[in-house]
Formats: sequence, C-alpha cells, structure tokens
Amino acid sequence: MPRAPAACSPEIEKAQAKSLEVRTAKAGQFAANILPIIEKIKAGGATTLRAIASELNERNVKTSRGGEWSAKQAQLVLERGANVQG
Repeated sequence: MPRAPAACSPEIEKAQAKSLEVRTAKAGQFAANILPIIEKIKAGGATTLRAIASELNERNVKTSRGGEWSAKQAQLVLERGANVQG
C-alpha cells in the first residue's frame, strides 16, 4: 500500500523558498537582457509573438536554456518585463 507523503521539514521549505527566489531573480535578469532586443525587433516591424520569436532565432539569440524561441517564450519574457516595469 502506498504511503502518504511525509510533511516537509522547515529546512526543506526554506530551501524551496530560496530556490524559487533564485530562479525568479535569474528569470528577471534574463528578461531584462532580452527586452531591449525584443523592443528593437518590434520597432523593426514585428507585430506578432511568432514574428518576434522567429527574429530572435534568426539573430541566434538563445533562450535561457540555450534553445530556440517559440511565441510562448517571447510572450512570457514580455509579460515578465511588463510586471517588472508596472
């Protein structure tokens, strides 16, 4: 019979909170670095998320994990930038 999950210890909860804080900070810094590039792409006439992602890929700008851009990833970076500015 499967066991019920054990309650998290305070140390684990602290570590999880710290991990979230670090990942959020890294994502914010990455977005801050990418947003000026996205703004130039938009100024150049890209009006859709797909067009922005395509242009980032053409410019060989990698995602935070080193991959290629999708429209959803471009949207998430733009949203993060709006949350930081707003």
